[in-house]
Amino acid sequence: ALKQAYRARLCEGIDDCRLVYLQGSIVQLRARLAERQHRYMPASLLESQFAALEAPTDAITVDVAEPPARCVDTVLAVLGVRQEGRP
Repeated sequence: ALKQAYRARLCEGIDDCRLVYLQGSIVQLRARLAERQHRYMPASLLESQFAALEAPTDAITVDVAEPPARCVDTVLAVLGVRQEGRP
């Protein structure tokens, strides 16, 4: 959901709606798109997606440069969710 209005619509009727913003640079994301096996979104759209993005100010922001497990840990920590076997 690139626009705040779209995110607001997604959260309509949900009392405790939390969104996660997977933040990364255009350079990082271009490299990841080049590595993908599938093409659900052509790499040619990346610049227009960045141009249209209204970065959320109320979302849990996660740096996608971090390993996926650390991204998950960040989200769970912000939500106050304890993972079994972890502090």
